[in-house]
Amino acid sequence: MTMWNESTERPLPRVLLGFLFFGSLSCIPKPDPVIAEWGSVVPELRSTELNGETLVDISDLLDIERSNSNLPALGGGMVIGDRVVAMGVSGTRKATGTKEVTLEDKWHIGSITKSITATLTASLIEDGILSWDTTVTDVFQEPEIDPGWTDVRAIDLVRHLGGAPEPNMAALFKGRMSEQPAEAERRDWIFRDALLEPPRNRKFHYTNGNYILLGAMLEELTQTPWQTLTRERIFEPLGLSSAGFGAPKDDQPWGHIPSEHSGPTPIFPGGLLADNPPVLGPAGTVHMSLYDLGRYAMEHLALYSGNSDVWQGEAFKRLYEIPENADRAYAGGWILDDDNPAVEGLLIHHNGSNSMWLAKVGFAPDRNMGFFCASNYFDKGKADVVCQNLFTHLANFAPIQEKFLEATP
Repeated sequence: MTMWNESTERPLPRVLLGFLFFGSLSCIPKPDPVIAEWGSVVPELRSTELNGETLVDISDLLDIERSNSNLPALGGGMVIGDRVVAMGVSGTRKATGTKEVTLEDKWHIGSITKSITATLTASLIEDGILSWDTTVTDVFQEPEIDPGWTDVRAIDLVRHLGGAPEPNMAALFKGRMSEQPAEAERRDWIFRDALLEPPRNRKFHYTNGNYILLGAMLEELTQTPWQTLTRERIFEPLGLSSAGFGAPKDDQPWGHIPSEHSGPTPIFPGGLLADNPPVLGPAGTVHMSLYDLGRYAMEHLALYSGNSDVWQGEAFKRLYEIPENADRAYAGGWILDDDNPAVEGLLIHHNGSNSMWLAKVGFAPDRNMGFFCASNYFDKGKADVVCQNLFTHLANFAPIQEKFLEATP
C-alpha cells in the first residue's frame, strides 16, 4: 500500500521555556483545545537532549494525541530554519508489549521514499548521468518494448504522469522467494509487467510502478543498485546515519496490522510480510529515525529556499515544479498544497504507508518551518489524520516559534 495524498546552539533555559509556554498561549491565532489541554497537564515546557542539542520535548502533546486514537506509538517534531527544534514520542514499540518508544527509534516512512528517489535523480542529473527529459527508451532499447514508451520521460515518472501500472503485490511477494537481488527483480518486473504494453494512462495516476521504473532506469545508467545510490547520494551527504531499507529490525518498533478481535497486531520485522517486497524500494521501503526525518525535511526546506549546502543546481528546482494544466499539484515526490489547514501559505508535503506504518513530512517555506510525524500503525488512514493534527498544533504554537523562528530568508 502507498500514500501520497549538527548545530550546537545554547540550551533552552527551563524558566524561559515555562514563561513562553504559559505567557504565549493567548497568542495562538485560533483556540486549540489540545494545546490548552497540554498547558494544563505540563507544569512547564520541558526540554530534552538529543545528539548534543537541546530540543523542546513535545512528548506530552503526542501522548494526548495518541490517547485520542488507537495507535500503539506516535512520534513527531518540528523544524525551524536550519535546526530540528522540537521532538517527542509516546507509546510502546509493540501494542502487546510494555517497552516504550524512544527518540532514537527508527520508523518506516513508506512513500516519502518517492521524494528521496526523485532527489536522487536530480543528483544524477547534475552529474550528467541523465536529464529530466531522458526517456524510457533512451535507457532501455530492447526491441520488444512497446513504442508508447518512447516519449515517457524521467520528469513524467516522478510526477506520476508516466503511465506505469501498479504492481501485482501477490506476484511480487512470490518473486521475493527467488532471493534475487532487488535490482534484478525490478528489471524482471518492468519487462514482464510494464514495458511490453503501452503506458496505461498519461494523465496523473499515482502508482508505485512509476518509481520502480525510474529506479530501474537509474540502475541501468549507473550499473549500481538503487540502495547503494541512495546511501551514497542522499543518506551519507545528509548524515542520515539511521536510514536503511525495509522494516526496522532488532530492538525497534514493530509495524502493526488491524485485527477485528484484538486491535493492532504486531508483525515480526524479520518476516516476509513485514514490509513491501524490496522491488518496490524506489517507491517506498526506507526507514529512519524521527530526528533524521526532520533533518531530511530541513534540507528540502533549505533547497527550496536556495540555501542548501548539500544540493545545488538547476535539476533540483524541478522537484517543486508543477506542469501547466496539471490534474494534481504533484511535483517530484511532493504535493504542493496552498490550502492546507495547518499553515497559511504553501505546505509542501507527502505521507507514506506500507499498510502497517504511517509517516508524514512537510515544510512551509513562507513560515521557514518543517514538520514530521510517524506511527507504527496505519489504522486505515487514521494515523494520517493524527499527524495532520500534530502539524496544525505545532504550526500555531507560539512559544516554540518565539524562541527559534528567524526572519524568513
